[in-house]
Amino acid sequence: MPDPTKKPDGKTGSRTVTYHSPHSGSAAHRTLSSDSELAVSPGGRGSTKPLAFPPQLRSRYKPESMIGCGGFGTVYKAHDTAIGRSVAVKVLHPELTQDKVAVSRFVQEARIAGQLEHRHIVIVYDLVHADAGPSCIIMDYLGGGNLRDMLESRGKLPLETAAAITIEILDGLRQVHALKVVHRDMKPENILLTKNGRIKIGDFGVAHLPLDDGGLVARNPAFVCGTPAYIAYEQWLGHAIDCRTDLYAVGVMFFEMVIGTRPFNFFGCRYLDDYARRIDDMQGLSAAAAQANLPDQIADILSSMLDPNPDGRFATADHTIRAINAALPGTALEAAKMLSGSPATTPEAAFEDLVRLLFIDGVLVDVELCELYRRADLLGINHVRADAIIERVRTEKMRTA
Repeated sequence: MPDPTKKPDGKTGSRTVTYHSPHSGSAAHRTLSSDSELAVSPGGRGSTKPLAFPPQLRSRYKPESMIGCGGFGTVYKAHDTAIGRSVAVKVLHPELTQDKVAVSRFVQEARIAGQLEHRHIVIVYDLVHADAGPSCIIMDYLGGGNLRDMLESRGKLPLETAAAITIEILDGLRQVHALKVVHRDMKPENILLTKNGRIKIGDFGVAHLPLDDGGLVARNPAFVCGTPAYIAYEQWLGHAIDCRTDLYAVGVMFFEMVIGTRPFNFFGCRYLDDYARRIDDMQGLSAAAAQANLPDQIADILSSMLDPNPDGRFATADHTIRAINAALPGTALEAAKMLSGSPATTPEAAFEDLVRLLFIDGVLVDVELCELYRRADLLGINHVRADAIIERVRTEKMRTA
């Protein structure tokens, strides 16, 4: 059956849903908003409508191509002539420059992302305001596409690969949630890839920050943000959201990576209650997991992440990471377990042992690096110190090669 969350060309988009209020008996429009085109990578999904690159930026940034166009703005690849690097420039749509709410949300996006210094989050370099012309966000240009591109080119992924990607996403979300931010639009289009395959979270355009922490007042209490296939049960019903709302969306992506399809089919849904009822039906999840021969532990993890009741999900991204690592039969995880009985007398010595083991072939791939950071967390070693140990071992290996 066709998936109504996809446009005719197969690309995921936002849509407006008519919501029938069970209390008033009347129908009201509730809008699903998704600025999904903040894809700081080639293949950005959006309108190809050409928009002029802001004149106030041209003295420093030379536009090379348009990456994508979304609800809030257009993203360009540009060359930073001052530093000599490629950047992504998100430009607020000209028609929104007089919309105070839109401008405030655009600024909030830049400020949220700018505070999130993490290896799995897109870097924001600058926010440019001008008296004449639209606001602009200058960001890291990654150049590796996004998770949607990967799924469309490769189909479903091996369990170990999907689990490693999910862990990297969750690792980034730990930092996001530590700032009391809820992303609200976690989906494959917003999971961006570097050229070497590293995962980074992008697009904080509809992120939620509590009022007490400087967040914005909702323009409309009936405003539902996100992309239908990844919106959690509580979002559909207009209930309070928290970090578990993002964990639900990550669960949808994890399911999509290992099964090859999304967990719920929303064909024929017209009202928000219809969407919520589909999510509430969990019977198909177990059947799909059994058909895919997933390990019972992974099936249980997916069931928990996709539970319609937030209280049935993992409490935090960290708890979810620990559960996946405990269930993952990957080589790196087995190596880490083997070292739990290591004769090393200190956490740093045990961590160095693991680094040396994974460096045995002279190469440290991204999945192994992800496992090293996870192991560092378990041993109570901060990532700055972990990086120093990794670099020391790398240097020694290069000298003896």
